[in-house]
Order: sequence, then structure tokens, then C-alpha cells
Amino acid sequence: MNDNKITAKIVIEIVGQPKDHVEQIINDVINKLKSEEDITVHESVIYDAAEVKGFWSTFADVDISVPNLDRLIGICVYYMPSSLEIVSPPQLSILSSEASVLFNDFLSRLHQYDFHLKNIRAELQLLKQGKP
Repeated sequence: MNDNKITAKIVIEIVGQPKDHVEQIINDVINKLKSEEDITVHESVIYDAAEVKGFWSTFADVDISVPNLDRLIGICVYYMPSSLEIVSPPQLSILSSEASVLFNDFLSRLHQYDFHLKNIRAELQLLKQGKP
């Protein structure tokens, strides 16, 4: 593994139904991750789907390398792994101006999710009240 890259272990989970759909989605997600230009997937292990309370759940352990912290945060925002462990380097150094940009990008995405969630809640409330 290249010393100037960040290597990490991530866990990606998929829950849904039916079982074959969940299995297809996890495979699609891992293949998409592998196709990204600046991400190296060293190893990926997909575990068999299991039924949990009427839904199917599966996950993959994935070892990756990325060129920088910005790209790692992008993976977190786009792929939303349930877990991330940075394996190397043992210490990261970042300028405060770079950290500000990273956090602002991250916060922007969180605000987008919050906006969509609030819209869905409002629509649900209208449906409960019997309004179109």
C-alpha cells in the first residue's frame, strides 16, 4: 500500500426486502466503489443476507486506500458506511483551512438530508390529516 495514501477499513450495510434485492444492492454498491478512479479496493468480503424482523440484512467489510482525507469524507457522505477505521497513516496532519472546507462540505450534506427529512415528515403529517 502506498505510504502517502490513507488506508481504511469500512463496513457497508444494506437492509431491505426482498432478499435478492438486498443482495443485488450490496454487490452494486461494492462494484461502484471498486469503479471509482481514486479509490483502491484491496479486499471486500460480502456476508450472506440474514432475515431480521421481516427485513433482510447484509454487510460488507471493505479495505480501501484513498489519496486524501477529503476523499475519505466523501466516501462517508456518499456510501454512508456504518463503521470506519483508519489503518494508516498512524497520524494525520491537516491545515485548519482544509479542515474548515471539509467540515463545511460535510455540514452542507447533512443540511440537505435534514431538509429532505423535514419535507417527508411534513408530507406524512398532511397525509395523516387527510389532506392531499
